[in-house]
Amino acid sequence: MWVDAEYSGEFDNSEPYQLEFIATNYLPGSQHVIVARAIDNSNNIADSSPITLTISPGFMKTYGSTQSEEARAVIQTVEGGYLLAGNGNGNVLIVKTDDKGNSVWQREYGGSSWGEAHAVIQSSDGGYVIAGSGGPDHQMLLLKIDQEGNEVWLKYFKRGIDYDEGNAIQETLDGGYVITGCTNFTGHRFRGNLWLLKTDATGNLEWESEFGGSNYDVGHGVLPTSEGGYIVVGGTGSYTGGGTAAWMIKTDEFGNEEWDQIYRGENIGGDCGLSIISSEGGGYTISGYKANQPWVIKVDASGFKEWEKVLAEGIWGMSRSIEQSEDFGYIIVGTIDNNDSSQDVHLIKIDATGGIEWQWKYGGMENDDAYSVQQTTDGGYVIGGMTNSYGDGMADMFLIKTDSEGNTIAL
Repeated sequence: MWVDAEYSGEFDNSEPYQLEFIATNYLPGSQHVIVARAIDNSNNIADSSPITLTISPGFMKTYGSTQSEEARAVIQTVEGGYLLAGNGNGNVLIVKTDDKGNSVWQREYGGSSWGEAHAVIQSSDGGYVIAGSGGPDHQMLLLKIDQEGNEVWLKYFKRGIDYDEGNAIQETLDGGYVITGCTNFTGHRFRGNLWLLKTDATGNLEWESEFGGSNYDVGHGVLPTSEGGYIVVGGTGSYTGGGTAAWMIKTDEFGNEEWDQIYRGENIGGDCGLSIISSEGGGYTISGYKANQPWVIKVDASGFKEWEKVLAEGIWGMSRSIEQSEDFGYIIVGTIDNNDSSQDVHLIKIDATGGIEWQWKYGGMENDDAYSVQQTTDGGYVIGGMTNSYGDGMADMFLIKTDSEGNTIAL
């Protein structure tokens, strides 16, 4: 086989003849002309018609050790690379890469105390702010680092008995931060109230609010609203009469509740909102799971449902992260059952009314999962998660970069 008029070293001298083109040997986005040459026993030569291939701009990368690591969030940085936030070796783990997924630096935070990152944003000063859980008492963690990964400040917030956590963070107009998660009042990780906090620009607490009842209530997504208040989405087990439901709360600028809405399926079961965005044209779009199936809901500015869509009927899965795409549709990522005792990363593109345009699964023979998706400046998508199928250890951080149609180059 000849690639770009040069012999590639690939040949096959036994039927059925097969030649392998290894895309990972070439730069993402590059074009190559391939010709197959046949030579018979008399040295007669016949060339195939040339085929031009474009290498997908995507890639898959893993980061980790012989221990267990996972990425709970990923963002494209202003300089064009990527930042993954998660956990490894019992600590908060942050990995910074270039635009090809090559590691630039990686650091752990928390010292001898346990910690994990659940969300990350790039702040207006170019640094990064991470929310999660950590410390000896499993408190909510808020960490600020600079562009080189140096710690600027680290704050812990404790309201419950144990297992307080921050699951989502946004920068506010005044340069501070709003965080939502869960505060625990029983000492059991899955018994607690939805927690909403506001800090100043250096992580000092300005106010906090708690919502919930006697069961597990949790915040997974938060957005500042145009009038200065906040929208929170998550799940509630306290106000359903059985099972869990997706839960949206609207607050004023000081975290006082103005209204709430509960969304659930027809049957008592497991429903939850995991991510929320402001939608083009008004209102909000939520991703999560309904009866343990991938789910998306569109609501108006007052939280009233406009439409909903189960994205994989009858198949276990969840839609963990949603972003609006350039064409005003949505890109959604999560995990889905393979019906072979394993799960794959599940990327779905839907139109503005929930119609599925395309979908991909990524992974191998073991469990692979994704927690975060973002559209990149080249029109493609970047996904952060974890893989048991690839990498060096029990589980590794998993970074997937695709083109605008979800194409990538597999490991």
